[in-house]
Amino acid sequence: MKRYLKHATILKMDGTEPITDGGLCMENGIITYVGAHREDIQAEETIDMKGAIVMPAMANGHTHLPMTLMRSYADGHNLQDWLTNYIFPVEDRLTKEDIYWGSKLAMAELVAGGTVFFNDMYWMMEEVMRAAEESGLCGVVARSVVHPSDKEPIENSERVAEALRLLEICGRKNSNVKAALSVHAIYTNTEKALCYMSDLAKEHGALMHIHLSETLTENEDCLRQHGKTPTQYLDSLGFFQNPTIAAHGVFLNEEDLEILKKRGVVIVHNPDSNLKLGSGIAPLAQMLEKGIPVMLGTDGASSNNNLNMFEEMHLAAVVHNGAAQDPIRIGAYDALKMACRSDLLGFDSGQLLQGKRADIIAVDTSRPHFQPMLNPVSNLVYSAQGGDVQYVFSGGELLYRKGEFFKVDLEEIYYHVNNCVKRLYQ
Repeated sequence: MKRYLKHATILKMDGTEPITDGGLCMENGIITYVGAHREDIQAEETIDMKGAIVMPAMANGHTHLPMTLMRSYADGHNLQDWLTNYIFPVEDRLTKEDIYWGSKLAMAELVAGGTVFFNDMYWMMEEVMRAAEESGLCGVVARSVVHPSDKEPIENSERVAEALRLLEICGRKNSNVKAALSVHAIYTNTEKALCYMSDLAKEHGALMHIHLSETLTENEDCLRQHGKTPTQYLDSLGFFQNPTIAAHGVFLNEEDLEILKKRGVVIVHNPDSNLKLGSGIAPLAQMLEKGIPVMLGTDGASSNNNLNMFEEMHLAAVVHNGAAQDPIRIGAYDALKMACRSDLLGFDSGQLLQGKRADIIAVDTSRPHFQPMLNPVSNLVYSAQGGDVQYVFSGGELLYRKGEFFKVDLEEIYYHVNNCVKRLYQ
């Protein structure tokens, strides 16, 4: 279908100035024109976007989508206590049905907030993949491997077998959901397991997804056990021989940053989750100054407690400026760019340019908190709310329009989610 969006303020996110009274045409899932509005463009559907900012759809670089079922459960604990004493026991009771409906709820939340792309690590990931395909989203899924003891050989691990099955399934499907490999973290895996998974990633040419230096405890334990920081430890094992996305990176020293830059590791900054869990504030400005590629992520809805990328943008911009006592430490454009880095997940998207995938959102600027519109980028980062999103297109397909979902049934999702929650917490 050919669609034309007219009279919009367009942010191409290629470093150029916003286009006022712009036009964007998409056809067969691809952007075919972007520039000044043209009256001569004919399309099957023309949408007047006057009063809206049109920009790339956002990408959530690190999350655990089924954990919407644990939203607002066990708040007020540090990471180790929260995981060990509260989250892990609930997760032990999760079924495929729970994973599927928790993911469906997450997909609806992502779409309503202007997010089309995600990078998820969890388990029973075929259910996450199914939910994403049905919801029209794009992303990367990985079965997170936890192997804390070598009593059972890692080669015989069912978790590893699940991870490899997911690679095989995604490899033969023509889907917008791709598979990666994942190890949960250094503190939940033995050295042998880390090396084994790294070798598997190299063998299969797979992306690796891992939690890295999320807490001071993780860093101190690693220094005591190995004489190295988590980054240095993983590098000594050859772990970064593969394309790697590392979530958090809260405690990174100068040597760590140099390693990450040299190895091309992508860091996902999760400011809301890190603040809520009391984990700390990542050295974001130093990462950007060194040219380390950075995405933004929400983490799971149980440690955030939402999947709102507008909130992550806002925090990424203001928290670091406050901590550095420097109002331009992280600029609004920097924060917005980090929220749109779907290209780092392997998709030809993230900018509104001719030939790119038509992954597009329109943000309503008619509300009081958006006026006056002196600077569209600043307004998006400092003023916008997730609820300001009016339209969401994924590969040119309309997923959402002014509160109306076209691929998901909210009532059905809420019904099943409530049934899942009743059983999990009875």
